[in-house]
Amino acid sequence: MTALIIAFWVALSIGPVAASTGPRAVVEHLSSLGSRVAGYPGSVRAAEYVEEWLQALGLATRRDSFAVVVPMDRGGRLEWEGESVPLYAVWPNGAQTSTVPPEGLRASAIWGGDGDWG
Repeated sequence: MTALIIAFWVALSIGPVAASTGPRAVVEHLSSLGSRVAGYPGSVRAAEYVEEWLQALGLATRRDSFAVVVPMDRGGRLEWEGESVPLYAVWPNGAQTSTVPPEGLRASAIWGGDGDWG
């Protein structure tokens, strides 16, 4: 895996993408796609981007499909005094994400401060 990452960065620095965008722009683009975990929309967009980049280098590409168990975080939110804040499951947690019943939870909240160590 390490060799693949090194090869990717070497090729990136000399390939067609480097002339127009550079490694930083590539990382920023991939980071903007949301979760790139298998099964999430960002993983498909990232794979397409990398595939197009490899093809631009003149390399042949091939896709294979296989089944894999992936935890799907369908999202959640915390509603507090008229505001809504997105919540995300804690990773890694195996193939089971943290769950909340479909009707949600209602409970008291405890303010822990601003998270300042000082």
